[in-house]
Amino acid sequence: MAAATSDVAVWWPRPKNPASDFAGIDRRIAECDRRAGKMEIRLLLVPYDSGQRNVRMGAGPEYLCKAGLEKHLATQGHDVDTRVIEPASVNWRAEVQTSFELMRAVAEQVRATRAAGRFPLVLSGNCLAAVG
Repeated sequence: MAAATSDVAVWWPRPKNPASDFAGIDRRIAECDRRAGKMEIRLLLVPYDSGQRNVRMGAGPEYLCKAGLEKHLATQGHDVDTRVIEPASVNWRAEVQTSFELMRAVAEQVRATRAAGRFPLVLSGNCLAAVG
């Protein structure tokens, strides 16, 4: 499932078959591309589901990177860098608190990525990342 808004694409991965997920990501990048197919992409990983890191759907973003997403995009001619978004609190993880912290962090990272002239591709384990 994916949603695209202006210059930002949000993708919720299904970690069972990365090859088919890469095809979907390629299609969405092509839909948003304005520079003859070559882009400066920043992968923004939000590996959280319900406030928990790397569990259930939260495992999807880093799974896709370990499966070779960055290399795949680079072979398509894109310049790719990656950032992992973490919540501000480090000691206590409550679902609602963590979710709001992640939404704020996603918004900040997308703004910074656009200001740097890069395309933000958000890979998230939770639909709340779309709010950010």
